[in-house]
Amino acid sequence: MKKILPISILALLLTLSSGCNNPATSSSSQSSESSLDLSTYTLNIDDMKDLLVDYSFILEGENTESATRTTKIIEQQMYAIMTEIITEELTAYESPFAIIFGSENISYKSTDTILGDDYEGFAPKSDTFISFRGVYDNTYHEVIDYGKGKERDTAKKYTIGLDIHENELDFQASMQASYFVFYYIENVFEVNYGKNYVLTPTTEDDGTLTYFVDYSASTEDAYGEIYFNVSLSFNMTLDGFINNFNYQYKETAKDYTEYGELGEEYTLYEISDVCQVNKGNKKEVPETLDIIPTDYWLQSYDVEIIVTDYLDVEEKCDFDKVKCGLYIEARAINVYPEKALDTKLTIVSSSDNSVIKVEGNGIVASLKGGTTNLKIISESGIERNVSLTTFEESIKELEVKIFATHLFVGETYGVYEFYSPENAIDTLTWESSNPEVATVTVDSNNYASINCISVGEVTITATSTKDPSVSASVTVRVSEILTEEALKSLITAETWYNIETPEDQITFNSNGTGTVTFKDFFTEETGTYEFNWIYAEYDETEGLLISITTQIGDYNFSVCVLSLNGETLEVYFQMTDPEMWFFQYTGDFTQNKA
Repeated sequence: MKKILPISILALLLTLSSGCNNPATSSSSQSSESSLDLSTYTLNIDDMKDLLVDYSFILEGENTESATRTTKIIEQQMYAIMTEIITEELTAYESPFAIIFGSENISYKSTDTILGDDYEGFAPKSDTFISFRGVYDNTYHEVIDYGKGKERDTAKKYTIGLDIHENELDFQASMQASYFVFYYIENVFEVNYGKNYVLTPTTEDDGTLTYFVDYSASTEDAYGEIYFNVSLSFNMTLDGFINNFNYQYKETAKDYTEYGELGEEYTLYEISDVCQVNKGNKKEVPETLDIIPTDYWLQSYDVEIIVTDYLDVEEKCDFDKVKCGLYIEARAINVYPEKALDTKLTIVSSSDNSVIKVEGNGIVASLKGGTTNLKIISESGIERNVSLTTFEESIKELEVKIFATHLFVGETYGVYEFYSPENAIDTLTWESSNPEVATVTVDSNNYASINCISVGEVTITATSTKDPSVSASVTVRVSEILTEEALKSLITAETWYNIETPEDQITFNSNGTGTVTFKDFFTEETGTYEFNWIYAEYDETEGLLISITTQIGDYNFSVCVLSLNGETLEVYFQMTDPEMWFFQYTGDFTQNKA
């Protein structure tokens, strides 16, 4: 099934406010005088846009009493058809501002026979909201408050005369139906018909005018055909006041079947946008508002300090007990008002960057023990200063590992320490039990390495500098690298046994034959198989590669690698078939049966 991107108006349909940066709304600040001849209402698209900007925007802002709007979106998603319905009921007040009560409901119909309609991801979702749009306390506000917590709530405010023109305020406090008509005409029908396309109205019994325009198209691709159908109707009074509009967009498709024929038609995407504006006088401002815009802007707060480790595990801490070696974040608590949304805090400076460092990219980290003063500021500019005391932790638990399976004379290998707590500010001292076999060196970045000098066994020990009682060791054996001929002689010398399951064994005969007994990983059955083999390759860094040239049971790709010291044989059997799941058998073998 296709996944087609619809005409990009979804964001517009879901926007409850067109906002102060809308170029169309800014046009409403122009004079209502126009050279347009209003004696005729048969207009081309370009003249209709002028009528909407010069008359309808202003009339709607000044004369809206109430309005309703319903947007419905149907979308074919990956495993279901989603239907989202948003309703809005607006009441306009003299201030000027508008209060909108709305609801949002989302439902799913599964198109996946396995998931079914009962899949939890398809559970219906619903929410209510209340919105304020207009002037309050000499500032223009746009606020949306959802009923289920404030995670989705939004609040914006603009300075009148600087961010928004005074002449735009009435229109911003309306349903802005005339703007949406303008938008659809310009971005859908002008694009397809051109600006000179003529719109001819029908005169209704009440003297109002109704315009209707539609467009249909289809396109074809390798998957099938796609069909587009879109229409717009809107009604206005003779002075240009938009009473209502109805916009419908539908995108359907037919896919080619395996026989090259078009199948059943199905919906990819559908939008319905219906609005009704009631002309009349605005309401008087009530003594008590259902939503107060200033409740969403922070006035006071306290600071909480959170430390975070490298795994993003958070911990709240006291100001005088901040752990070192962690990231620091300031959060607002005890906020007033409780609905305030601009509660994000930023640590802007530290009086001592050697204790707590504040970087320009917003990262704040505690580096060492000490005391420093942090300057903190909220989104709206409310400052706080806090004094923090940090303390350093020493290593409590320590482990040392060398991941190389074989260590050889003349080579260098990394030594790795693992300790807790991870934020410990500490150093390690390193010691070799036998420097004639191997030594330990530490580079400028405090990375340790073992330098292998001669054959033998050696123990490498790391010890905490702050607490010498905390130490850890690892014991390894250093071997000599064998020549290719020496390795080849070892292959056929004796039987090889699996280190973990000695009942698994493999034998290589000097004539190029061999036998293997093992428990099949896939079937969990033990069997003995004969095979043919060859020396495939010798690598000075990897060892001697042996290729088994005949199939072993269900395994059709089988190799073995003998380590450079001749002590360990890594056996690797694999089934490779593009029509089947991949499976394998692996094991480390030695000639010393446990």
